[in-house]
Amino acid sequence: AGIVGADPSEKNARRVLDWLERGRFNRFTRRDAFNQNRYSQLNRVAEIDAPLRLLEDLGYIRAEESAPRSGAGRPPSAAFAVNPLWVGGSR
Repeated sequence: AGIVGADPSEKNARRVLDWLERGRFNRFTRRDAFNQNRYSQLNRVAEIDAPLRLLEDLGYIRAEESAPRSGAGRPPSAAFAVNPLWVGGSR
């Protein structure tokens, strides 16, 4: 519903949505979404952002607040909650 598939972001959003439906996730990270949906049109982590924004705009997912990072190292990947009204593919 709402994802037609003509635009590359829409096609990639459909792939992410299908992955979420298969896994019945309640929560996931940006890196999880990229690693599980990587293919010829998604070569860099930044390329997953447009599909995730589209899914957020459509209400399938919601960005979670990230905890402040202390110490050295890479900051944690952005996290998303899956809409509980949609979890399990009840579209």
